[in-house]
Amino acid sequence: MRHDPSKFEGKIYMPMIRSAALTALLLTSAALPIQGLQANDSQGQISSFSPATGEEAFNEIQHLLRTLSNPWGEGGEIISLIDAQAMVREDEALLMIAPSERGTYVVVLRRDGVQWHRADVSNDQLSTAARHLRGELDGSQGATHRGPDPVVDMRESFDRLTAWTVYSRLLGPLEATMQGARRVTVIASEAAQSVPFSALVTAPPEGEDSDPVALRATSWLGDRHVFASAPSLSQWRKARSSTQAARPHFYVGFGDPALPQSGALAYNRLPQTRTEIMQVAGLFSADRQTVRLGDQASEQSVKSEGLERATILHFATIGLAEGRVPTHGGPALVLAPSASEDGWLTAGEVASLQLTADFVIASGCSTYGEMADAFLHAGARSGLAVDGAVSDEMAAEFVTALVAAAIEETDGDYVRAFQIARAKLRARPDNRYAHPAAWAQFGLFGDPPIAQPHTAR
Repeated sequence: MRHDPSKFEGKIYMPMIRSAALTALLLTSAALPIQGLQANDSQGQISSFSPATGEEAFNEIQHLLRTLSNPWGEGGEIISLIDAQAMVREDEALLMIAPSERGTYVVVLRRDGVQWHRADVSNDQLSTAARHLRGELDGSQGATHRGPDPVVDMRESFDRLTAWTVYSRLLGPLEATMQGARRVTVIASEAAQSVPFSALVTAPPEGEDSDPVALRATSWLGDRHVFASAPSLSQWRKARSSTQAARPHFYVGFGDPALPQSGALAYNRLPQTRTEIMQVAGLFSADRQTVRLGDQASEQSVKSEGLERATILHFATIGLAEGRVPTHGGPALVLAPSASEDGWLTAGEVASLQLTADFVIASGCSTYGEMADAFLHAGARSGLAVDGAVSDEMAAEFVTALVAAAIEETDGDYVRAFQIARAKLRARPDNRYAHPAAWAQFGLFGDPPIAQPHTAR
């Protein structure tokens, strides 16, 4: 679903708001020190040789993140700093962000140390900026996209000044510690969950925001790191600790469903969803795939298919954000209805599935967040989802490039495959691919494999 930043209840926001106004908003606040630290310790750095100080900061942000609402009751366990560091690989970082009205608390954990700071940005301020940036991305999608609403007032520009300001306030002080982290796992609460980290800007922007040459030359945070979200530290540890015996690839894909119609809700067919499923399925031998299209891409089929065998599970369809599903709460994937099912596969229903997939692809609008967390709860190790709106064409191109890279170029390293897919799209001469909307809407979740334990495809 498209996020329209001018329509969020309780927010004073006008579509013509300028970058300077948002920058001023972020730069003016009064914050208190994080509980448990001294007033002059709002920023600090320690190494493995000072575990007491680091443990205090690490434990405190875990307590703050425990207020994060989880519909399936996970994530309450406190993990020691030493145990967490033992799970972090040399080329990755764990980023924990907890906004409040006293400021935003940020901790970066590396295998050999931890750094933290308190940004003088309140949750409301961060929310305004994040929704503005999401609106900039959503408004640059094509008219045919994988959500229920048409995109109007197409934008060719992107507000890089706000993106740079958010980066400078939140992550700038931690830049040196994050350096060299190929993958960054994000555990966040409140407004920080909506920040488009890949589309943040790491240096003062030059040129016009609508100039494709300037956009291509921009220093994007997504060029440094691949971001993956996790709903909680304990869930991330569970995925990281799980081991699985080698097994062959088995691909299961649902796409181009016969869409349900309900009252005022009338969905248009998305032709590229079929293309996406068929192109990805073509990467696997005929005996290692199951494809369901049209009437067969039904909610009933998902629930009766026996998805435990799927190592890669793929949905290419319309995604609905919370509040857009008739008679249901929470987000949903739109599938074909049947006599026994209405065609809206909700996050709650996803959470009740029995999955063992290493990688799930939820290729529809608004599948990041609760829907992605539901797949993890159901047993999936990791996956790809969309935060906000994505055009039908862009989704098919990115997903196909990602899976092809994972299978054919990286031996199942989905982090490296993500980098390759993004680079391929950005290298295209079409100016549409200069805008971050071509790649910043896609995000990994869970613990994406860096080497798949599969023996054949």
